[in-house]
Amino acid sequence: MSLNDRFNRPGNNALTQLDRYLTDHADRLGQYWLHHTPWHRQTLTQGLLALGAFAALERVLLLHDVLYLAIAFMAMQSFARSGVLSIGRLQEEIQYEAAGLPAWTASAMNILCLFAGLMSLATVTGYLLASCVDGIAPPATILDPLLSGLAFSGWKVGEYIARTNPTGPSGTPRRIKA
Repeated sequence: MSLNDRFNRPGNNALTQLDRYLTDHADRLGQYWLHHTPWHRQTLTQGLLALGAFAALERVLLLHDVLYLAIAFMAMQSFARSGVLSIGRLQEEIQYEAAGLPAWTASAMNILCLFAGLMSLATVTGYLLASCVDGIAPPATILDPLLSGLAFSGWKVGEYIARTNPTGPSGTPRRIKA
């Protein structure tokens, strides 16, 4: 059993297995980033988390949607934690079970937030394709789902990649090429 399997164990229901699948694909994305760019995986992680926080704050400022302050706060908390060893899904499950919730709660919340962000980005894509046909692209119609999609997707994809980011003994990012 590898260290990655220990911190991101497969689970026994569909939600935890889907969460593990997404974690594995986020690890592949991080590895692709590492091998094809001169930057660390942590740079990708922090960039996605900053994008999520910035989009959430823009939504608060432009659309006065105060709920997105919580999303910006959670993305910035993840940004602050991104330099240290990730706790992984196993410790997330233990924390939720200690609070009296089912072990799959973390997986369900992660998948729900990622799905909401991806659906918002798909909505923006539909609006943009429709505007190509009729020539009208109302900015307010596109801005709402665009900022929502960037906030949720940036935050969750950044967290999924952060789960598998290797760190050195002092918590600094370690560049591994294998």
